[in-house]
Amino acid sequence: MKKIKIISFVILAVLGMTACASADKLSITEEGFKEPPLALKTTPLWHMNGEMTKEEITAQLKASRDLSGFAGVAVLPVKHTRPEYLTEGYFSRYGDILEASKELGMSVIFYDDVGFPSGTAGGRMKKQFPNDIAARKEGGSYHTGRLGMRFEGADLQKIEEHGWIFATNGKAFVGVKFLDGDYQWDDKQEEAFPVSPTGPGDTHLGYSRSREAGSGLL
Repeated sequence: MKKIKIISFVILAVLGMTACASADKLSITEEGFKEPPLALKTTPLWHMNGEMTKEEITAQLKASRDLSGFAGVAVLPVKHTRPEYLTEGYFSRYGDILEASKELGMSVIFYDDVGFPSGTAGGRMKKQFPNDIAARKEGGSYHTGRLGMRFEGADLQKIEEHGWIFATNGKAFVGVKFLDGDYQWDDKQEEAFPVSPTGPGDTHLGYSRSREAGSGLL
């Protein structure tokens, strides 16, 4: 399988995401409905999962328009984007995206950060303002039935104590407990299952978690 350097067009079927044309200036006909103008076609999130080059950018934009019929792209940098987000190289490649899109008659939607949620400036906010980072704490319980809880990740550390499973990746913390009985692990020690639940909805899961803005755990 050919490795794709910049992958994943996630379709957002929202017609109002492009600003190239407005519906009140276009008449709706049967043929126009079957084959709408480019400006009224869908616009995907474009996950930049790899090395961005001018040639690759132009090729993928052209294919997205000609083969997939997309009206434009919403550029979404992620942690694997190269050049790295907010560097001079990144801005140069973003310029290539704007130029190629203009030549192809496509729109570009600006996304304001790396991944989800936004507001971290690619992790720079924490480094520059470590005392001003928001954190979220919450807890509760809910029915899980026969479902288990998965804990995985190279940086994840787990501690088991008094029936609780505590896990952290250095940015977020979570504690989980099966309230109706014991639990057991799968062979990889990545997923915990309730022991012998009597039926769907009979197992309750208690949890407590704390996380910084932009971190992901549970």
